[in-house]
Amino acid sequence: MKTFYFFPFTHLSEVQASTLECFFSGVGLLSLGRETESGDRISKMKDSGLIHLLPIPEQRAAEVDKKVKSYVEWAKIHKGNERNLKALARETDYLKDDSGPTAILSQIRCAMNDRPVLQEGTKEKDPLLFLRFAQIWDQENEAIQKELTDIETSSSALFAELKGEIDPLDDADLKEGGDDPGRQRTQERILAWSKVASEAGLSLLDDETCLLLTTSQAVLDWLIEDADQVINGLDIESIKVHHNDCDQKERWQKELYAIFDRILETGTLAETGFENSNSCCSLSGRIRFCLFPGGELNRKLNIPGRQVGVCLVELNS
Repeated sequence: MKTFYFFPFTHLSEVQASTLECFFSGVGLLSLGRETESGDRISKMKDSGLIHLLPIPEQRAAEVDKKVKSYVEWAKIHKGNERNLKALARETDYLKDDSGPTAILSQIRCAMNDRPVLQEGTKEKDPLLFLRFAQIWDQENEAIQKELTDIETSSSALFAELKGEIDPLDDADLKEGGDDPGRQRTQERILAWSKVASEAGLSLLDDETCLLLTTSQAVLDWLIEDADQVINGLDIESIKVHHNDCDQKERWQKELYAIFDRILETGTLAETGFENSNSCCSLSGRIRFCLFPGGELNRKLNIPGRQVGVCLVELNS
């Protein structure tokens, strides 16, 4: 079976993991060498064979983590005060080069003011550094959303008990709260991920088609808008999928992969032909698969000369 690579995220939330598990039997994940809070989650998926990692060199990861640690430590102490940062930079030798938080803050300020970051004597922005901060952002947003959901659930249960009503809340384990993370810095996420993935070896694969997988509607929308040509191979708003140990899950996933193969072979809209299922463990999901034959978009994704297939999967609430 061909491998889809999950992008442009490197933090894998519980909702994203559950979604991938429903649709796919194996997924590639770009590993930055530090999986933060999702480490246990990714390890379990790796042990089960669902995830295989595309790693970057350890030394490269360590260098970027050092920069991230320096900036985070400064931010905790100085609360973002620029005057304190300048004083710290004057007093601390290791902050005077282009690897410390001074350079990072300069890049952030230039981006906010829509000014070119590249100036004489400076280096190009590091896409790996951006991905690490995006990873931290996604991880913290997931934790915040979980806290808010727990509070809302507790409040609803308390009011229901006070009123003498049965708690009307459904099981929300597979429901995603908050906004689509792909709507935050969409272009930057995509381009940074593609550069780092290319460095890790994604662009060296022999397959004629590079297959990418996302759970973000915003990401697919950006790709379609930026592409020279798009072939809509599959688009189903509501389709039954299977979770956990459903005995129909393996058969259903094989049917899905067979459909992908037909789309890649013919380059046209696929007829699904999924068998109906009345299984009690069936969930409702959305799936869309697009082909990008080539052009400027493929060059931006660091996959020139190859066709790109992008699959969007979501679980419906």
